[in-house]
Amino acid sequence: MTSLLQGDVQGEYEQESYDAMRRRYAGFGVGLFEQLRLRMPGVFAGLRFYYRTNSPYTLDAFAICKGLQTEFAIQLDGDVELICIWDTQSHTEIGDWHDQDPVTVALDYIRQHYLVMHSV
Repeated sequence: MTSLLQGDVQGEYEQESYDAMRRRYAGFGVGLFEQLRLRMPGVFAGLRFYYRTNSPYTLDAFAICKGLQTEFAIQLDGDVELICIWDTQSHTEIGDWHDQDPVTVALDYIRQHYLVMHSV
């Protein structure tokens, strides 16, 4: 398990495939992973998908990206309609309050914060 998901008192995490996540989660921000697959295949290749067990938040989708200079996490929360992206140093929440589509904002954030010094 990655340290970005450890220490969470909201439940345990289990790894799942991308296809299993897509069958399970159809909520807010779900297009982010497909756009990563199309636009940033190196980032997508580094994603490992997770879901929470024993938690009221079992419907959320989580992914950890490894293999870049900085490991980071993505959470799609359909209940409050948020895309959360974090690492050990930073955290951002993206929602409908942005002028652009939240998936586009998330892609730009990933590009600016995690791909600046890494060619993917």
